[in-house]
Amino acid sequence: MATFPAGAISFTSKSNGDTITPTFFNSPQDEIAAIETYLRSSLFSAVNSSGLPIVTNFTPTWGNTGTANTLGNGTLTGNYIQMGKLVFFESTLLWGSTTASGSGIWTFTVPVAGTPLFGFSAIMYDGSAGIYYNGAVAGSTTTVYVAEAVNNATPAQFAGVATAVPFTWATSDYIYIRGWYFAS
Repeated sequence: MATFPAGAISFTSKSNGDTITPTFFNSPQDEIAAIETYLRSSLFSAVNSSGLPIVTNFTPTWGNTGTANTLGNGTLTGNYIQMGKLVFFESTLLWGSTTASGSGIWTFTVPVAGTPLFGFSAIMYDGSAGIYYNGAVAGSTTTVYVAEAVNNATPAQFAGVATAVPFTWATSDYIYIRGWYFAS
């Protein structure tokens, strides 16, 4: 196999006249490593030294369709990974002793604006009763609403999560939302 010094060979593009200098590798392993590096850097918005995607933290906004909520000493956290336009995210609201819900159905923002948002899942935990509730999540391009399935309803019905839905929220209760979608 011939070995050429860097920059020794170049081509001129017929379409626009640009000069193209090919890259030559010393081994197939070097070529594979270069391709992997390129793919990781172009697919993921941020990668660590191992080429794995970096989890990015964000603070969702907890809103309401009625009067404002008060986070107080509760916590609201989120994180996400973005690969090109594909976004994986999760958000958690942990109720504190001074957290209070306004009136109306709760809303949460997502980390990156996306196509209309449907099909996420939510888990709500009532700490005093030790009961988990499942929820469905849907929304606009930046904000999602959580709905809890109404037990024994035929056909299936959902109620928007709010002050007393699916239970009266108190210290140590939480709502966990996760899903994936395509960024705008």
